[in-house]
Amino acid sequence: MNPKIDKLARDIEKTEKKIADLQKKLELFKEEKTRLENEDYGDIGRDFHLTPKELAEFLKEHRAGTLTVPEAAPPAGEQEAGHEE
Repeated sequence: MNPKIDKLARDIEKTEKKIADLQKKLELFKEEKTRLENEDYGDIGRDFHLTPKELAEFLKEHRAGTLTVPEAAPPAGEQEAGHEE
């Protein structure tokens, strides 16, 4: 067989192996990223004292654009000042 063809065949084989190895590595990176993102969501839920169900509902509403945020009550000092006037 032509030596150039043999060399190209070997190069193709090596390149295919490198690609397969890199695809495995990429998949591991993606899995690790997803795991870390999920941990972050859990941390956020705990910081806001949300149950997993409440956090899931919050994220669903946010994604759908239907999230409503209740209006915050004014601080106690401001309420009293308004009644005195």
